[in-house]
Amino acid sequence: MNTPDTITLLRTQSLSNLVQVELERRIVAGELSPCSPLREATITAEMGISRGPVREAFRMLEERGLVLFEKNCGVRIRRLDMAQALQIYQVRIPLEELAGSLVA
Repeated sequence: MNTPDTITLLRTQSLSNLVQVELERRIVAGELSPCSPLREATITAEMGISRGPVREAFRMLEERGLVLFEKNCGVRIRRLDMAQALQIYQVRIPLEELAGSLVA
């Protein structure tokens, strides 16, 4: 990505949000395996960013139910069975529709 595109993107979205979207994409695509740890230092080195946005992205992913914080162990990708995934999306879709309509 060249610099003008990066600047334009950062004007419309926070760095934390961009990290969260990228990590969510990797989880959904299967690039990151269930129950595998997410290492803050590794992600910051890969993306060339500081730890703050990565920590915030972890919190956002936890709110979405994709990762778990384990005391003294860090962050792990949550393992979901199909029934759990369907339940999450049955709740999430109407909430996102409501949020969109309220913003509009």
